[in-house]
Amino acid sequence: RGLQAAFNVPVGRVFSRFCDADLGDARCGVDVETPEFRGEGIVSEVLGSHAFKATGLGDYADQWFSSGRIVWDAGGQSEIATHRVEGEHATFEVLDALPVELGACFVVYAGCDKRIATCGGKFGNVANFRGFPHMPGNDAIQSGPRAGDRLDGGSRLA
Repeated sequence: RGLQAAFNVPVGRVFSRFCDADLGDARCGVDVETPEFRGEGIVSEVLGSHAFKATGLGDYADQWFSSGRIVWDAGGQSEIATHRVEGEHATFEVLDALPVELGACFVVYAGCDKRIATCGGKFGNVANFRGFPHMPGNDAIQSGPRAGDRLDGGSRLA
């Protein structure tokens, strides 16, 4: 991470289409310790400093743990970039390089991409979604009137 990373930390409430709660915190309300959202694995093959294969996680869907986190039994955590299922093995790519050893044990938690569709479909937790999914994007804000639009100051969505 660069020297400016400290300036990218939000202070206060952020108004965005995406949820600003962290998965499993009090504002989110999802219990990530249930077997549905938590798994245990063992490193079966090291593919590099950022990738490895693991066993013990064959029951989970492809990308289930993407954007999630790994807690290593030896200490430390890793953020998951991608998770793929390949038969009995699961392949993980993590964001930060760390010394992964063959046979290392870990606990992995489901990931959330902070979209309302994921909140409802994966976690069944739309009531606690902490974003503003119907907020217009930059293209809607910067666009001008279209030919034939009423210019009466009313809503452009009506």
